[in-house]
Order: sequence, then C-alpha cells, then structure tokens
Amino acid sequence: MFQEQLLRIAMIAANFTGGEAEDLRRAMGFKRSEERMHTIEAKLRSGMTQNGFSPEIQEEIITQITSFARYGFRNPTRRVSL
Repeated sequence: MFQEQLLRIAMIAANFTGGEAEDLRRAMGFKRSEERMHTIEAKLRSGMTQNGFSPEIQEEIITQITSFARYGFRNPTRRVSL
C-alpha cells in the first residue's frame, strides 16, 4: 500500500475531503500524535458507518491503515494505533 492509496481509501470509504485525508497522512507521520490518530479513527469509522461498511470491514480497513502507518512511517520510539 502506498500513501496515495491510503488517502484514496479514506476519501472513498469515509467521505474524507482531500484536506482530511492529508490530515490522516500527517497524523501517521514521524511525529504522530496518539490523540490525533484516535480522533481520525473515530471520523473514519463514522464515515464508513454512514457508507454502510460493516464493523468487520471497518476493522479490516483500520488494521490495514495501522499496519501501513507502522511500516511506512516507522518511528522506533513510538507505537502507533489507529
């Protein structure tokens, strides 16, 4: 998965605007904030619920995003969860 794909998933699955998707990318960056990540996760889940995604599918998408954040934005001093 690439950053652009991640942003597109957020835009399609959760109706994120380009700016909101960029906020997601920034939140996963090197100086990520756990609080910011949790806020974005709630927004992702809300958007996916509005779009009819089941809780199981939402969890899979969140897991994929979190996995990418750990790999693509590695920060050895912090653990990321979304």
